[in-house]
Parts: sequence; C-alpha cells; structure tokens
Amino acid sequence: MPLPTGRSGFVAGVDPATRRALFDVDSRATRLVYGVAASATTAYVDGDLSAVAVSKLDHVSMDTGDYVSILKYSGGLLVIGSVGATGTEMVAIASSTGQSIVNSTNVAITGMSADSDLNGWVTTGAITPTVAGFYQITSWVTFSGGAGSPRRILDLFAPGLVGSMDVDGGLNSTDLVVSSLVELDGAQAVSAQVFQNSGVALTVDFRLSVSLVASMTAGPQGIQGDTGAAGADSTVQGPQGDQGVQGDQGIQGDQGIQGDQGVQGDTGVAGSINLTQVEIDVGATPVASAVVSVIDAAVTASSKMTGSIAYVQPTGKDLDEIEMDSFDLKFEPLAGSFNAHISGRDGSIAGPFIIWYAVAA
Repeated sequence: MPLPTGRSGFVAGVDPATRRALFDVDSRATRLVYGVAASATTAYVDGDLSAVAVSKLDHVSMDTGDYVSILKYSGGLLVIGSVGATGTEMVAIASSTGQSIVNSTNVAITGMSADSDLNGWVTTGAITPTVAGFYQITSWVTFSGGAGSPRRILDLFAPGLVGSMDVDGGLNSTDLVVSSLVELDGAQAVSAQVFQNSGVALTVDFRLSVSLVASMTAGPQGIQGDTGAAGADSTVQGPQGDQGVQGDQGIQGDQGIQGDQGVQGDTGVAGSINLTQVEIDVGATPVASAVVSVIDAAVTASSKMTGSIAYVQPTGKDLDEIEMDSFDLKFEPLAGSFNAHISGRDGSIAGPFIIWYAVAA
C-alpha cells in the first residue's frame, strides 16, 4: 500500500471567539480544520469556515488530492491524520464494549473490533502497524457505575508502557484518556490495560486509534552525479613488490621436565551472609525519589552494602502495589546508620516499603 503523501494534523490552538479547536494540517499553516467541541456532527474546513457533516470517520477534502481524516467521538471531533487520497490512510481505529473489569486487578483490553482498518492492523487485543515510523496513539475508556471513591487506571503500551492516567479518590471519574507520540518499528503492537478497585466488577467501553505521523521508510536513491575529471599527473609511488617466501621453521626444542606439584593449602572457612529486614516509609505524598535514614550500629562510613526491595507486604499497603512497580535502590553508608536512596522507574512512589540489606566491613 502506498504511503500517505499529505501532512498529519495536530492541535494548533483554540479560537477564543468561537471556542473551536484549530487543527493545523499544513506545514505552512495556510489551511486549518475547525472542530466544534460542543457538537460532534460538524467540521469547518479552510478559511471560509464551510460546514461539513462528519460521521464516525470521514475524510474531508482540503484541496485536490489532499484530505484530512476526522474521527467523531463522544463530546467532539478529533483530527487523526491527513492523507494523499481517501483509501490510502495509515490509520486504524478499534473499539470494544461491555468488557468486565474485575476488582483490584490489571485487566488487558480484549474483544476489540475494527472501526476503520484498511491495512489489516487490528486484532482482538491490539493494533499492530506494519509501517515503521512515528505514530500518534490515543486511547480512551468509559467506566459504568462504581460506588465510593475508587481508583481507576488506564495504561497504554507500545509495547512497553508509553502513557498512563491514574485517577484516585473523590474525583470518581468515569472517562480516562491517554495520548502519546511514539516510534514503532513496523512490528510492535499497541495495547492497553485497565485497573479499578471500586469493590465490584465494572464494565467498560474502550476505543483505540493509531495514526502515522511520519514514516521512517527511506525514499528512492537519487540519480548518481557525473564522474569528475581526472587529476593531473604527479609523482606517484610505484606498486609494492611481492612479499618474499617465508623461510622454514626451525626445529622445536625438547620440553623441559615438569616440576613437582606444590602442597595443597588448607580449605578456607565457608562464608556466610546475614540479611537484615527493615520497613522504610517515603511518605503519603507521591514523589519521584526519596532518601530515608536507617539506624544500624553495625554500619560504618567505609562499609560495603547491598540489598533490594523485599517481596513482603508493607504496613497498610497491598502486595500487588509492589508487583506493579519497579524501583532503584542505593545505599549510602554512614557512621552508625545509612541513607536508603529509592526511586520509581515507572513513575512516582509513596508509602512504606520493606527492604533487605547486608553489611560487610
């Protein structure tokens, strides 16, 4: 399938007079598509603001051979990419409805079906573009019901975690949206997972769009230029002569007598390691990293220390919170104590953790 020849759309601003979102689809900023936030049925194209009706996925003509793809969704319009002609867009949209999300469990989104998929990228659990390049990925999920103030998380993978929305407490949000610009190699899958802890299973509706922004496929090689004129004659060193024939190898001397083997030394004492377990707390407010002081009379400023986060449930925290996160842990030995430097690799950290550590002189 040919690659798109048009330009990808992106949000360029908001018209304060009309409250329309402006989407720039031309690098020279001469043509705009206007999406009306209050209505998901009309798009305004070019400076004349002529109204164009939009269904679930339409391709609005800007000029001859230049189209922009517009996706209609709940609450507004979304420009997802421009193409050289209808039917050649590098974009896929998939959705699922009514999937059950059990309580306090990360659940992968499944059961997706294609809303728009001319290139065969959509499967039941992922969208896998077959063209290497940079992609704009947008996912959104709508929860049904749920009592109290539950935590709700939408994670986007491509294939590693590339975006996440985590809502906790009194907001009790029913809609979560995650959008990321990522580079894909033409074989990597885009997928999502959802978490909620309302106390009961909830159902969700889900939609995922993947749109090519810039292709990484190399263009054809240009025409080779003419050969330059020959240089003027100069004093040039002659070619190197042939290497002479290698002489015969001399006769190898007799091997000397091997000396007696020395007496084996005494077996050393078997080593041992003592691990100490302690609970540390980085505080209730989420932070990127923290330093926690731990008192231990066995530690000196010259001690060698090693350790890790223990797979042990801390006070007031579920064990699955340890499973979901990954951490960096370093030790700073002091006289009679040490500082534990802890940080989250995938985001913020908060609350207590159990660590194991060992001290050597």
